[in-house]
Amino acid sequence: IREMKERYGATAIFLATQDPRIVEAARAESGLRVMALPFDREQLTGKAAKKSLHWRQKLGFVDAEMVSESALLDMFLLRECTMFVGAFHSQYSRLAYQLMAVNTGTHPPFASVHLPWAETLTFPL
Repeated sequence: IREMKERYGATAIFLATQDPRIVEAARAESGLRVMALPFDREQLTGKAAKKSLHWRQKLGFVDAEMVSESALLDMFLLRECTMFVGAFHSQYSRLAYQLMAVNTGTHPPFASVHLPWAETLTFPL
């Protein structure tokens, strides 16, 4: 995030993360305007998060409708961004980046926090 700020002049970021601590840390440390959807992300983290969404919904750990809607809203908002920092081993992140490219008409600046895109094609998940 700091590199995007310094290199490209970013002034605001939208975070689509499952971890609410990342949002709070970015607000405290980045010096940028930090935006994230206001919903309880706690149900996406912790021990229950290791199980499938279907299993968590059956046990009442998660509101599947809220999770689905927030994922779509995150994707629609990510599409409007002009830079990307994410994990390309995630299909969700890849789709978000591709939608950004279509929306802007070019490949936006990006930083992968896991592996480069090409390496993720053969990375065993």
